[in-house]
Amino acid sequence: MILLIFHSIMGIIGLVLFAIYCQKERKERVWEWIVYSSLVAIISSIFGIVYYFFPFLPSVLLLISTATGVFFALFVLKQIQYPQYFGVKDIAAITLSQGKISVIHEMKPLNSLKFYEKELVGGKEGLCITRENKEQIKLSHPALTGTTLWLSAETGADVNPTDLEEVSYIMNDFIAKHKDKSVILLDGFTFLVNYHDFMKVMHLFQILKDKVSKENAIILMPIEEKMLEAGQVKIVNTEFEVV
Repeated sequence: MILLIFHSIMGIIGLVLFAIYCQKERKERVWEWIVYSSLVAIISSIFGIVYYFFPFLPSVLLLISTATGVFFALFVLKQIQYPQYFGVKDIAAITLSQGKISVIHEMKPLNSLKFYEKELVGGKEGLCITRENKEQIKLSHPALTGTTLWLSAETGADVNPTDLEEVSYIMNDFIAKHKDKSVILLDGFTFLVNYHDFMKVMHLFQILKDKVSKENAIILMPIEEKMLEAGQVKIVNTEFEVV
C-alpha cells in the first residue's frame, strides 16, 4: 500500500513538472515529453505492481523504482530550470578560437560570461551587449570590465533590438577600433530573432563573421536552442563554432 501511495505521489510530481515545462517550452516539443512521461510512468507502474503482488522479492525493486522517479525529475529540472548545475564548462581548459564567432548553447549566459571575463583578464578589450540591465549585471559581476550595453526596447536602453543596423554598427565599430584585441559578448541572439526574421539576423552575423575573421577578433553568443526551430539550430551550428 505504501508503495502504491509513493507511485501516486511520483505521478503527481511528474504531472506538475510536465505542466511547468509546457508553460516554458515551444509546443512542438511537447510530444517528446508525453513520450518520456508515459515511459517513466509505465516502468514505475510495472515495478509497483510486481512488488505489490510479490512482496517477498528483494527491496531493490523499490530502490530502482525510486531512482527512476528521481532521475526523471532531475532530467526535467535540468531542461527547464537549473541548467547551470548540469552544464557548467571547464572554462580554464577551453581556449576560444581567434577570428571566430563562438556559440555556447545555454539558457542563461553563465558560461559565456566566464569566457568573456577570462578574455578580459588576458588583456582583451571587451564589449558586452546584454539582455540584463547593465546596472544589475554590474552588481552580479562587480569585477566585470569593458563596455556594457543594455539590449532592450525599454526607454533608456543602450541598444534597441528593432534596429539591426545599429546592432551591426556598434559591433563593427568596436572591432575596427580594437582589431585582434576585441572580444564581444552578445547575449540576445534569440531576442533579435523575436523582432526580425531569423535569416535576416543570420545575414547580419554572416557579414560580421567575415569582419571577425579578418581582424582576428572574438564574438561570444550564448543561445538557448529551444528558442529556435531544429532547422535554425542546425544553420547556427554549421555557420559558427560551437563551444
